[in-house]
Amino acid sequence: MPQFSLKDLFVATSIMSVGLAILLVLAVNRILAIYDAENGNVLLAYYLYLAGCGVIGAGIMFPFKKMLLGASIGILLGFGFGAILVVITVL
Repeated sequence: MPQFSLKDLFVATSIMSVGLAILLVLAVNRILAIYDAENGNVLLAYYLYLAGCGVIGAGIMFPFKKMLLGASIGILLGFGFGAILVVITVL
């Protein structure tokens, strides 16, 4: 049975909100910047998207002291969903 304090939950919530803020900024700016592909902004936006997913995953696993595992899972899930999103928006 995992034991963690209320402080751990507040820190985890704060970490997840930073990740969501990154994803929100990308969503407001036309998810993955498909319309400005000539300047290389697609790759930068995709890396920021993966970073946001990693931060959310790290926040989820923070109370269990497994932030690296959570970040890895978040990046892998973000990579999969991001690839699907790029294929859908390009086609």
